[in-house]
Amino acid sequence: MEKPVRRRVVLAALIGVLVLLAAFLYRQLHVGWFLFALRHDYPPKTFVTVRSLLHKAERGYPLSAEEF
Repeated sequence: MEKPVRRRVVLAALIGVLVLLAAFLYRQLHVGWFLFALRHDYPPKTFVTVRSLLHKAERGYPLSAEEF
């Protein structure tokens, strides 16, 4: 292989590896954030949803009047 061709092949392979690594890390962080949100009962109290109210009721937490 000539040098310019080899350089292009190496550069393309490096970019491919970086793209795959970025996709893998994005997926890991996305799944990690989703599990963190489930564990810590997100969304925060200022943004109340029916789902969060049901979770609180199932766990036996008292529901305040301002949440309704």
